[in-house]
Amino acid sequence: MTIYPDEPPTPTSDAIRAWYATLLGAMSRGVRPDQGVFVAPLPPLVASARATDFRSAHWAMDAATDAGEAEEQDHWCARAFFSQCQTHCALLFAGDLAEWDGGAVLWIDGAPMAVPRASDGSSRIDDAGEWLDPHRFAVPLGGLHAHPRATVKLTSHGLGDVRGLWVYDTATHTARTVLPPDDQAWHHPVAAMVGGQLTVYATPQDRQDGRVAWREDARRVTG
Repeated sequence: MTIYPDEPPTPTSDAIRAWYATLLGAMSRGVRPDQGVFVAPLPPLVASARATDFRSAHWAMDAATDAGEAEEQDHWCARAFFSQCQTHCALLFAGDLAEWDGGAVLWIDGAPMAVPRASDGSSRIDDAGEWLDPHRFAVPLGGLHAHPRATVKLTSHGLGDVRGLWVYDTATHTARTVLPPDDQAWHHPVAAMVGGQLTVYATPQDRQDGRVAWREDARRVTG
């Protein structure tokens, strides 16, 4: 991450900072991740913000992704992910592990996402995702404690050691949940679009080696 402390503020960067301060305040007051500001649409200026605006708000930028990712650098609780040509923006807020007992909350293009939740209302998605193509965003999904191969529950935000994926399509405004079959334990699943099909690899190494764990035509998808 590269930090830009000298970028002059703009109305949009000021709006980003004010919005983020609101999230921190709500978290410290014990507002649940399925309530209040966490499920409200973003302010218009924040919803339309792109990489240069987050840089002006003093978020750290990932030079390796060519301004495709930014992270809030004071508390490191939020990340922004930009699609190709920055057509879309996904914002994830995961809070502080010491104060936040849910997963991350998510906005895409300013709209709050109805992400999978546990019975107590906490989110089951992780704090980082990626754009698979110009309009599909994928983020790991946890809370699969009943999976036959789940062994550890006390991981970050209580999401457990077995993960699936939650994928949102901005073109159709629909979401998909991809879960590991009972005979597979995905600890660090990676999604990609291969030949126009949503494809999942159990680990980053499996992706490099071409070992596919799941492919869309296998129909192990729940909507």
